[in-house]
Amino acid sequence: IGIGGPNRFLSAAARGEAEPTATERANAAAQRALRAPAEARDAELGLGADGPVLRALADAPTREATSVDGAAVFIAIAGADGKVTSLSFVSGTGNETAWRATAKRALGELEGKRLRMPVGARGVSLELAVSSAWKLPSGNDPGLAVDAFGGIPLKKGEGKKSPRISLLDPLPRIVNVPLTPDGKTTIPVPVLQLRVFETTADPTDVGAKPRRVVHARLVRTHVL
Repeated sequence: IGIGGPNRFLSAAARGEAEPTATERANAAAQRALRAPAEARDAELGLGADGPVLRALADAPTREATSVDGAAVFIAIAGADGKVTSLSFVSGTGNETAWRATAKRALGELEGKRLRMPVGARGVSLELAVSSAWKLPSGNDPGLAVDAFGGIPLKKGEGKKSPRISLLDPLPRIVNVPLTPDGKTTIPVPVLQLRVFETTADPTDVGAKPRRVVHARLVRTHVL
């Protein structure tokens, strides 16, 4: 499912390369430990190896003609020179064809760009998560859900977080009715009230059109 590039998940021996010695592996591990705090800080500032890939993946769904809604996981592979050689759709929800097109478009946007590689790395593998959805300014989903008489659906919204209107909603309550003039002795009596109208709609959404909101984040980095 990758797009271009060699399979860097193969071992060094399988790729025809010499396996590193125990000393080389120990030195590499020590260097990674020393670099970890600085690399974590760079990642927070968007300066890590993942920064350009995240931006490309976040931008690509907004350029797709096919609707891209849902969430997906991608794997990006870059060589020692920082060039992204492969960007693969791994799994997700929604339109799989559109997610694969997103990966292809993002890889094209990364052409000619170089990622900021860890010192001494022969490459990196980046696992990234992306979500894409249409949202109203308040963060609610588009559409309006309507129910009546305690939850009987009359109209569905476009998502789980669509604003809701509830009509004629019965509200059972227990009221303590006094039996003595001093009110010290009471008896619980069930009563039924009727709530005529209730809504979860946000005023900021009135007259507003939904817009596509895309979030991309790094799940993990593997230094090759």
